Amino acid sequence: MMNRQVPESRSHTDPEGRYVMALAALFAALLLMSAGCTGHDTLVGVTLAPVHTATPESPPTPSQAQAAHPTAMSLTGTLVYVRGGTLAKRDMESGETVDLDDGPIFGPLAWSPDGHTVVFSTGGDIRAADLDAETSWLVESSSLGGYMFRFSPDGKWVTYMSGERGRRIHLALVSGGDARQVAVFSHADVTAGWTPEGLLVYQESGQETTPAVCHVYDPESGSDSEADCTELQVVTTFQDSAAFDGERYLLTTVIRTHRTADGRECGDTAIAVSGPGNPSAPDVIFDVQGGHLYAPKWLPDGRVTFVLGGYGECGVEDEVWDIMIGLPGEEPERLAGPIGNADDRRQWYYGPDVRLRISYTVSPEGTHVAWIAGGYAARVSQIMVTDVATHTTQTLLETRADEAESRVDYLEHLMFRQVYWLP
Repeated sequence: MMNRQVPESRSHTDPEGRYVMALAALFAALLLMSAGCTGHDTLVGVTLAPVHTATPESPPTPSQAQAAHPTAMSLTGTLVYVRGGTLAKRDMESGETVDLDDGPIFGPLAWSPDGHTVVFSTGGDIRAADLDAETSWLVESSSLGGYMFRFSPDGKWVTYMSGERGRRIHLALVSGGDARQVAVFSHADVTAGWTPEGLLVYQESGQETTPAVCHVYDPESGSDSEADCTELQVVTTFQDSAAFDGERYLLTTVIRTHRTADGRECGDTAIAVSGPGNPSAPDVIFDVQGGHLYAPKWLPDGRVTFVLGGYGECGVEDEVWDIMIGLPGEEPERLAGPIGNADDRRQWYYGPDVRLRISYTVSPEGTHVAWIAGGYAARVSQIMVTDVATHTTQTLLETRADEAESRVDYLEHLMFRQVYWLP
């Protein structure tokens, strides 16, 4: 467990979701306890199905992880980021940077099953980009925009919500050319997912029937039918609210709830781990009294990174926004931070999702963490890279407010908002 102590500030020079399989009970636990998920982002009563993905190697034992000699590692792979509203990528070895789409991007990027295609909303149109071919295109022209994107298992189709409170569900070919409205619900929210066979499953929230009823839509034939949700399996990805290493689930969970002075309900959040043996009772591995922890990620050596957001009322009385690292059940240490834009209230400009305010990413080998520093108030925005072994940090990219023509220009074209390391 963590003691309540804000890590001391350090200067910067001092040392995207897996497909998962689970039991229905685990899915219910994640639905109820995951603080990072939005209120209607999951299908009730549906079992998560296996998807054929590469199985990660078994992590070393804690003693092996602790005994590793800290040696600085070279940067490899490709980093994808959003600068202002522009999608861009950088080759970490050569330093070559390419702008892929000028958006403007609203909300988090949605990733294809292979991790090399993204779909996003520009506030109106729905667009996609191939990160390898360095091309982007229009998926659907729309005045409503979209959110809660879900790729089909084969990456061919994408479904998403639009309209007030997500009452419309849409379907489109990722390649473009075939977009349709699947259903409209005037008095309920809607959630959606995909079966392993490529059928779209969607559901009205607030159902009183037992078992819950799901709609099953075939994108090829256009047929729509009803089914018992408990008889269905769907594939899904967890964003920053949970992670999966092939055996264990890492999730953010609410462990203590209380009401604020203005009547809002808040809860202290902790990091927990769960597996097949305890699907409905995850073990808390990192906790701090009055604290708010977010965005857990596994490292290949068995350690965990997460963000310590802050303490107090809803985590904003005493904000920290540092990236922490440690072995499950042991006292973690500060790795890097504070993450910029985390406390920037202007992030609503490009979507209210908390994931945009705690943007950090781990390299596929687990050797580095990339994160965003600075922000609007600091008048400088940076993408930083921290070596996990040595805790040394370098500035990878930087933009400054004095390079912009106005405050709006800085927000729309220069400030870094999201960062992802390609798998």
